[in-house]
Amino acid sequence: YQYDGEHCNSPVFADGAIYFIGNEKDDGAVKLSLSENGENITEVWRNSKVKNNFNAFVKVENNLFTTVAGNWLKALNDENGLVSDSVKVATGSLIFADNKFICYGMNGEVNLIQYNQNKFDVTGNFKIKEGTGHHFSHPVLANGVMYIRHGNALMAYQLKR
Repeated sequence: YQYDGEHCNSPVFADGAIYFIGNEKDDGAVKLSLSENGENITEVWRNSKVKNNFNAFVKVENNLFTTVAGNWLKALNDENGLVSDSVKVATGSLIFADNKFICYGMNGEVNLIQYNQNKFDVTGNFKIKEGTGHHFSHPVLANGVMYIRHGNALMAYQLKR
């Protein structure tokens, strides 16, 4: 266990459940059930081995997807919290759009990843070379263009469909 600062990850609310992935010693991924009247919360499952410190998790259909230390993207089944697949990509920010994941790693590497039938497939990657400082921003998609900020540089990439 190594404390390396505050990481204010946002919880995700979907289908009456609250999902959160933290990075502290006993945290990890958790699913909480919220009662209909909103007065009670019950822990459904916890996977303390899956930790995230960079707000890089999304819920798509019946899975949570997150990047973790050691440069992995993991898929967790939202019913039981177990990892159903993983693929080696740089740990960093993660978004999902147009049926693909875009992971912008803290090392400047960008990966485009498909997920079909519980299997990952990295379909493209490149390295951000413009800008300075940490690679801590999130990619943004608008009208088929992906925008990535790195320090004082803003890059735009046309994505093929």
